[in-house]
Amino acid sequence: MKRLALLLAFACSSAAVAESPNPKDLAIPPGELSRAKLLVGQLASEAFAEREEAQDELDKMGRLAFPALLEGLNTNPSPEVRHRCQTLVAKAAHADLHARLATFLADADGKYEHDMPGWNQFRKLAGGAAASRATFVELLKEPVNRTLVLGVAGSPHDLGRLIATRKQDIYQMRFPRTPTAAKKEQTIPDIIALMFAESHVESKHVPRSISTTTIYNLAGLTSALSGSGDQAAVYKSVVAHWIETRDDAVSMYQAMNQATSLGLAKQGTAVAIKLLQLKGGATMYRMYAAFALARNGAKEHLPALEAVFTDETALNLGGRVVNGKIEQQKVEMRDMALVCAVLLSGQNTEEYGFTEQYKNQTGMQFTYSNWRLPEDKRKAAFEKWKAWREKNKDFGKEKK
Repeated sequence: MKRLALLLAFACSSAAVAESPNPKDLAIPPGELSRAKLLVGQLASEAFAEREEAQDELDKMGRLAFPALLEGLNTNPSPEVRHRCQTLVAKAAHADLHARLATFLADADGKYEHDMPGWNQFRKLAGGAAASRATFVELLKEPVNRTLVLGVAGSPHDLGRLIATRKQDIYQMRFPRTPTAAKKEQTIPDIIALMFAESHVESKHVPRSISTTTIYNLAGLTSALSGSGDQAAVYKSVVAHWIETRDDAVSMYQAMNQATSLGLAKQGTAVAIKLLQLKGGATMYRMYAAFALARNGAKEHLPALEAVFTDETALNLGGRVVNGKIEQQKVEMRDMALVCAVLLSGQNTEEYGFTEQYKNQTGMQFTYSNWRLPEDKRKAAFEKWKAWREKNKDFGKEKK
């Protein structure tokens, strides 16, 4: 059994103020380490009374016995020794984490390095200033959030299951199955803890059951990110990292939408580029990514759209009746990339041969269902772009 699994299962519910903020003071004296190892060895004694006495003594040692118990659990050849270590190690792990958390809290000025699961990852994102430490501690207050934060230091498989379970729980709290059940809205720390955890595991490890957009669509999150205080900056760094680390078409698309709603255009643009270039990604989502670049005015990323000009992947839009016959409609990836490039460069789409299905509906401008490029006009459209580009080689490179 891994150490982290024990920390997750038996994380402390609160932390008392440590006598010293220095984690070196948590070091177990050599004499206690030796004593614990001897007691673990006595768990294999032929005398039942000696085995029981050794187990009692190890239990009394608490966190001081944790390394020896963990070693016995993982390496001792005796099944009984491993069983007795397993019985004791959970409580010792609880005490060990309690002590580490108390020491971390006591180090209010952040003078020391701490072996606190999740902290190094959090500090890498948000820095080690007082606001970052305060936010990290805030995330640890609730047991369910603490489990997610500490889980970042564990296996991707375990963390993925924790994330999926948490999402399911949040969904059921927001949308109870019975009319009489009370709804429960999550707090900002709830969402930040979940995003922090999810940003540290590949999506393939997270069983997909609930839409990410549904879970992260929390009233107040936009305000929490847009504030001018230090905590808002910490929150924003976590959310930005979550957006930038999405790695499959569905999660990228959802993160792109989330970035738009949260006012994080830079991160939305970054994930849109990744999605646009994702080989094998769903064509529909890649088209949405192209239009996100146009909507965000990302002129400097015009080459990302041009790189798709040879992609003939088509998206079927279904059939329509024309002269009494059903005619199948489709749009191609290259055409949508071109119209986005034309929009981004401020040119006239009609001059390229594009037609709009919803011309008088401005909200439809940045959707693939709005645009059509007749096949007989495609060659001329791309030639026109080539000519324009030749004359505007530096477009998008201007300093902002």
